[in-house]
Amino acid sequence: MKTHYHISVLLSLCLCGASLQSRSATVDDFIGIRWGTSMEAAKKIALSNRQLRFEKQEGGVLGTISLRGGGYLGKPAAWWLLRFVNDKLSNGFVDFQLNRDQRPLHQLRQVRQMLIAKYGEPFINMDSHPHSDPSWEECLKVRPFFKCDWKLTTSGPNPEATTVRLFLHAPTMESACMRLVLGKDALCAERDKIEHDMKSGVVPATSPEDVQAREAAVKEVFEKFHSAIKAGKGKVALEMRSKESLGQMTEEQKASWRRRPPSRNYAPDVSSVSLRSKTAGVYYALKDSRGALAYCFDLFLMEDGQWKLHLTRVQDRPPSDLARAFWLPPDTAPFIEGGEDWSGIEAVATGDPAWSVQTTSDSVFLYVRFIHATDLLFPDSTLTDDPSPSDMIYSPGVSIGALNIQEGIRLSVGEVIGTRTATQKKQSFVSYILTLRRKGDESHSESVNNSGGVLKILGRCIDIRVPREVLASVPINPLRIWVTPKAPAATLEYPVKDWRRRGPPPRRAAPVTVAPPIKRTPPAPDPLLDTAKQTMRTLATRIVEGDPKAFDELLDTAKKLYRDIDYVKERDRLISNLALMHAAYDILGEQAGKGNTKAFEALKQSLGTKPLSSFAPDALGIAAALGHAEALQMLLHHDQHGILKSSAVFALQAPAEKNNTRAIAFLLAVLDNPAERALWYGASQGLVAARDNPKVKAALEKYEQSRQKPAEPPR
Repeated sequence: MKTHYHISVLLSLCLCGASLQSRSATVDDFIGIRWGTSMEAAKKIALSNRQLRFEKQEGGVLGTISLRGGGYLGKPAAWWLLRFVNDKLSNGFVDFQLNRDQRPLHQLRQVRQMLIAKYGEPFINMDSHPHSDPSWEECLKVRPFFKCDWKLTTSGPNPEATTVRLFLHAPTMESACMRLVLGKDALCAERDKIEHDMKSGVVPATSPEDVQAREAAVKEVFEKFHSAIKAGKGKVALEMRSKESLGQMTEEQKASWRRRPPSRNYAPDVSSVSLRSKTAGVYYALKDSRGALAYCFDLFLMEDGQWKLHLTRVQDRPPSDLARAFWLPPDTAPFIEGGEDWSGIEAVATGDPAWSVQTTSDSVFLYVRFIHATDLLFPDSTLTDDPSPSDMIYSPGVSIGALNIQEGIRLSVGEVIGTRTATQKKQSFVSYILTLRRKGDESHSESVNNSGGVLKILGRCIDIRVPREVLASVPINPLRIWVTPKAPAATLEYPVKDWRRRGPPPRRAAPVTVAPPIKRTPPAPDPLLDTAKQTMRTLATRIVEGDPKAFDELLDTAKKLYRDIDYVKERDRLISNLALMHAAYDILGEQAGKGNTKAFEALKQSLGTKPLSSFAPDALGIAAALGHAEALQMLLHHDQHGILKSSAVFALQAPAEKNNTRAIAFLLAVLDNPAERALWYGASQGLVAARDNPKVKAALEKYEQSRQKPAEPPR
């Protein structure tokens, strides 16, 4: 994950003790070229310096200019790179060749002193060997071992944030160099977003105007659709839905849409619009008739030259990065463009004779295909005259990252067959659900969507696509495959090979034009988030050991992390904050569950202290799962302790998965209450492990049946 401003704040407070530099220092340009300058103008300015030699230029939405020669800060420069976004200079690199006869840290510290004289003390001052000057070999054992950041502004009446960074760029000892980066933060963020979207399969627009036009078209359809609902014009709303979504509705459901009454208080509050090449998504908040806030997502498809609503998702909390990645996955990728050819990919037995598995990956997705010995039943609900009971069929699962899920992701696909008696016949239910669980974060589920979603059923095959963006910090090699309950306890380790196209690509009538790829030196690895997590774990350990100051430091750190946060616009910051806080509270929960009174007192104290109160319930759930009776009691009687019921539901998943009967009873009561529909998903996830219980099985079947019905129009 990329370094964010708030992580820098955390490290500077917890690790470095660095003070803020003088606010009088400003950075308006890079080698005399002001931020926002066009590529052609920047090239002329750069070449007016006779010491610089032009090397190459790459245009497009993300443009670059490479230069050689010259010098900076009194040192000869080996290479320069000017980077642009939408023809505006965003930042610049300069590399200094290091002298192999001198120790690397000695040279870096010399340049740091020059920059301190120019800009003041650095905001981040990372030096892995502050009291020594190690050799090259010793330094390169830990990378990166040196980094300094200066947080500055531009001059003028409207100052904007800028950053200066110094570090060792060292792919190998032979090619190691000292790199200095200067940039305007807003333009760098714009460039990073476009670059991320390109890697995720989004076709970049040719201009900012094109982006605005596409967003405006999606918003126009969104507003027209929801205005029709507000006015009670259900027929108009139906005409704006995709053909597939209409095909999934019964005539009674369509008639219900046409009879919808007007709703005066219906007012969607749009937070953001996301675009792919063929799909788009709108995220918005909506209050129901009782005033409760729901978080919604509308998926639109391009159909016959027009945007059509395909589906709507609703949940009771803002969507996480995991949910967003699956709600609007990339709609193009190298393996997909190559026709998803599995013929050259090895199939490996899983340990269950009924199942084998294939995997591959490209720059956009990790692909997993489970192959059954016979054709799989299609998702459906049918009435039969067969009096014999239906057996539950278990399909494989995959562990991505650590087997114990400490930092990894675990996914499984289940084909669940349930039955009940309807008059004189038996009704069977078949559904497939993909569940991803991430330690210390959240879970996300996807039902089958054969129109091209992340889970598809094709004859004997279950096909899964996992967006690589949710696996950014998780090693996918090897995958660990298991099948329950028939496979042996040991899991199969599967080496994942990147897909390579064989033969020419398929011809398409209207190929999509994208910007040429940017050839650039990979950035130095950034350990700040991992270091910050370790800092939070250390803080929690001090609380467990009885340090009287540690809790106050945790509170102070949380306040700094969440100060002035925009929960809608600063999604990356929000995600990192959650990871950092859970790093501390997972330890407090585990230690409380093991009987540590200091940890449990910290959890109780957190419940009445903002912003810590939102992290205590999950930690109490961890403690309850380990047998802590009082932690379980607090969650069951959440209203007496200021815990939201939604937080209690998700926290009780952990003890329910350990077959705690009181937690299971609580979640069953939620799943049986129509007034708590927004909490059904969270309750169902906690009950999956106890599905052998007849009451749980019946409740889950009822829940799965409700999920198969197309969504009714909001009231």
